[in-house]
Amino acid sequence: MMMMINKNLKSLSFELQKSRYISSSKIPFLSLHTNPQDHKYEDIQVDAIYNIISNSTSSQNLKQSLKSTGVFLSNDLIDKVLKRARFSHGNPLQALDFFNFTANRRGFYHSSYSLDTMLYILGRSRRFDHIWDVLIDIKRKDRNLITPRTLQVVLGRVAKVCSVRMTVESFWKFKRLVPVFDTSCFNALLRTLCQEKSMSDARNVYHRLKKGFRANLQTFNILLSGWKSSEEAELFF
Repeated sequence: MMMMINKNLKSLSFELQKSRYISSSKIPFLSLHTNPQDHKYEDIQVDAIYNIISNSTSSQNLKQSLKSTGVFLSNDLIDKVLKRARFSHGNPLQALDFFNFTANRRGFYHSSYSLDTMLYILGRSRRFDHIWDVLIDIKRKDRNLITPRTLQVVLGRVAKVCSVRMTVESFWKFKRLVPVFDTSCFNALLRTLCQEKSMSDARNVYHRLKKGFRANLQTFNILLSGWKSSEEAELFF
């Protein structure tokens, strides 16, 4: 498998060298130009890395296989590989090994997209302990990557399989993780409850927690969007 992957990468690299100058012996960073060859090259890179992840037998095996390709693992490429892992429903722990390997490189920081995608993959398979481990590690390195969108990703997966109480408990865990625990976080919780639970659940949680947050226009838009009539909306408050 590794020989086939390396052969594909080397073959494409040779094709690109015939059409443009390549300044590095490693596979070059993808440019922003819309050259069809660039897109073909990008797709092969994503396929190659994803196949390595899927066929890895251990964290060490994954590390060695990735290093042997010479592929530069940019943020953009990592985003696309994790997106592939998400939609291919691959092994979540193999994807996590890849996420951790890239995160541990000196001077490297994941994008918020990569973080949220990794958390979604783990949440879908109910690996909630791993979710909190990832978030704690990210907090140590750059807590600004943890956004209200991150809350909604995690809370959405929790709410889908757990109770309202456990969803709210997970919400409070983020108080120690996010840079600012504010109304945008509260809105993420309410949106999750409206989507994954019921409007009654959202109403109860809103009234229970509203004194701790300053509701804004987005808060009320979230709460009102699920009601079928103005009369029902009035009863909410």
